Amino acid sequence: MTRTRKELLEALEECVSCGRCLAECPLYKITGREGSSARGKLALLKAELGGEVDLARRMKDLLSYCLMCGACAESCVNEVKGDELIQAGRTLAVKNRGLPGIKRLLARDVMSHGSLSRAALASRSLWLKNVPPESGLHFRFPLPGLNPDRWLPPLAPQPFLDAPPETIQPSGSGPRVALFAGCVANYLHPETALAAVRVLEAAGARVFIPREQVCCGKPALGSGDTKTADFLARKNLAAFESEEFDYIAAFCATCSAQLKEYAHRKDLPAGKNWANRVRDMNELLVNDLHWRPQTGQADKKAEPLRVFYHDPCHLHRKQGIIEEPRALIRSLPGVELLGADQPPVCCGYGGLFNLWHYSLSQDVLHNRTETIAPFEPDVIVTACSGCLLQFEDGIRRQGLDTKISSLVELIASRDLNEPAS
Repeated sequence: MTRTRKELLEALEECVSCGRCLAECPLYKITGREGSSARGKLALLKAELGGEVDLARRMKDLLSYCLMCGACAESCVNEVKGDELIQAGRTLAVKNRGLPGIKRLLARDVMSHGSLSRAALASRSLWLKNVPPESGLHFRFPLPGLNPDRWLPPLAPQPFLDAPPETIQPSGSGPRVALFAGCVANYLHPETALAAVRVLEAAGARVFIPREQVCCGKPALGSGDTKTADFLARKNLAAFESEEFDYIAAFCATCSAQLKEYAHRKDLPAGKNWANRVRDMNELLVNDLHWRPQTGQADKKAEPLRVFYHDPCHLHRKQGIIEEPRALIRSLPGVELLGADQPPVCCGYGGLFNLWHYSLSQDVLHNRTETIAPFEPDVIVTACSGCLLQFEDGIRRQGLDTKISSLVELIASRDLNEPAS
């Protein structure tokens, strides 16, 4: 929700600077700097808006030191939504200082799968190269905001949305589910989207995939660029509006959280139609379809597998979806769920945070992996595409051999090829 300067200043008054959030902030734990905490950033924002100091030229940089994980809001006894106030501050900073036109043009084109991004994909051999280990993707020359040591999975030979699979169950009595793929699955991990189709159909859903869908808009919104976020939201509303569906499902926690926000936008009337139909895939499977993997025809002789489930911040804290993914994992044959009672810990991805502050982002991940290591899992599983990329990159940098998987791929890997009975 966009706030005026007056509204933001009034909301900032609710913070009494008690410091309770310091102990929960993953950045403060590393840097020890007040400016890294919610309390510090809110104080700076309050001072700037109140005219006490002139931080306008640096405000975007100061506010960028936030993962938007929501740990501060979760711990605040006054129920101050620190992350949301920092987001509002970013929005005002971009509004006042502006975003370079070329950056906005590129952001809109890439996130909406436009002509420039398609041309870049077609000519990727000129500016990208695949290098070991495991054919990671590196850049042939430096790009702003991208650490040259960063590991990314290779680009898919063909984006998922360019040729989505035909549904196996075009008819029947099951609910019609529109699948939202997301950018990571579309360009880097189409196998995740394919697994989602397979699992939904095993649960009895009739799946279809609107091909005109684009980025959910969270990366743009997170940087304060509400114009691009609005542009993408309207494109998605148009893409899904032409289809009849019972539910919209997203298997990425960030995407499902952002899609649900459309319904709360007064300037997006069509978004109201989404209010009771957008689901994260975990809640759809468990609460709406009342399905568990064991109700399909999974291989009961599957090899034992020790799984640690990483709670995405956008699933646990933002949507309150906690038990559903655990229930799904426990239902898988041969799978042992580890650390199920552990509190959520941010992985450090934070959307564009890992571009702005890559080294610090990896430090946060290192703290996260240290909490996982004692459980000695065979695989770390998560339900967010951003978390997935963060672990894939960081685990390799740390020289660990633990496997990483999306939750939906873990479910599909147990041979769920029959609909639920």
